[in-house]
Amino acid sequence: KREEFTIFHSWFIRAVAKWLDIALYKAMVRIVRAVRLDDLHAVDDISNHSSSAVDVRTVLSQIRTFWTQLAWPDVETSYVFISRYGNV
Repeated sequence: KREEFTIFHSWFIRAVAKWLDIALYKAMVRIVRAVRLDDLHAVDDISNHSSSAVDVRTVLSQIRTFWTQLAWPDVETSYVFISRYGNV
């Protein structure tokens, strides 16, 4: 099945690019909102992280999980996606 996706991945380039655009926008909105709502107190006694730090990590982790599960087969296109969205 992996070979089949490798053949047809080009059909999804625009959809993945669009999803990454939307994910970037939503991530920025969520991060700004998290920072604004943060009272800058540690989440618990063990951690020194505030709630916004946890929220930011969650947002970025979700995007990373999507990318990992996608396992994009075309290396050249992957570099385009990473260069476009990896420096944000």
